[in-house]
Parts: sequence; structure tokens; C-alpha cells
Amino acid sequence: MYQLLYVSRARPDLDMKGLRKILETARAVNAEHDITGVLLLIEGKFLQVLEGERRDVEKIYFKIEADGRHTDVETLLSQEIAGRDYGDWRMGFDHLSSEDAEAADIFQIAGATASKAAPPGAAPELLTLLRDFYATHGERIDRVA
Repeated sequence: MYQLLYVSRARPDLDMKGLRKILETARAVNAEHDITGVLLLIEGKFLQVLEGERRDVEKIYFKIEADGRHTDVETLLSQEIAGRDYGDWRMGFDHLSSEDAEAADIFQIAGATASKAAPPGAAPELLTLLRDFYATHGERIDRVA
């Protein structure tokens, strides 16, 4: 099993209709390839975890990198894992505000990791924050609007 974590910047013209289309497509493709994961959007930035067989995750990530609906795609972590962290979600999603303190912490660490300003070990800490966030905010999963 393989896991990949990345951050990117959504294009300014990406609206809710476009976001719904991304989720619809991602969930269908992920189901076809047995990929699970989670996607957060806050203040125009995406943070996504993908997990599955390495070849499938890398194939999907290659397409994500080329997708014009976002820019500045940066891999934060890629690793072999013993089991899935997001096995229940073909693509869990939440659209958060910068006023959400937990989301602000998650994206602060993600930004520092992407800019290489974070201390070693920050990316695994980020994965822990994401798992904890979804464990405590499960009722918000898949909220688009």
C-alpha cells in the first residue's frame, strides 16, 4: 500500500460547480482504481492524501499534476504504508475557512513543508493532524458548499 500527500493552489476562477465536478470525477476514478483519500480546500489551497497501490496512485497523481484547475502542485510526502488511513472515503472532502483553528494549523504546516521551511518530520505530523481532524469532524465529510 502506498500513500501520497500533496498541496496545491486552486485557480482563482474555480467555483463550487467546478469543485463538485472535481469530486465527482475523483470519486469515480478512485473507485475504479481502489484509491482512497481525503481532500481539503481552505483559502484557495488544496491539501490531498491519496492511498492505494503505488502504480495507481502515481498514475492518478501524474494526471493531477497536469490538471489546469490548480497550480503550484508540491509533493509533501510519499511512502509505503501498512494499511489505509482513509479506507472509508473514495475521496473525503471538506471546504474550510481560515477561521477554523485546526484547519489553519494544518495548512500552516503544509505551507511550511512545501516551502521547505518546516522541520524534519513535519509531513508525518501533518498526516496525523489530518487523521485526527477527520476522526473528530466526521459529520462534515463531503461538505461542498
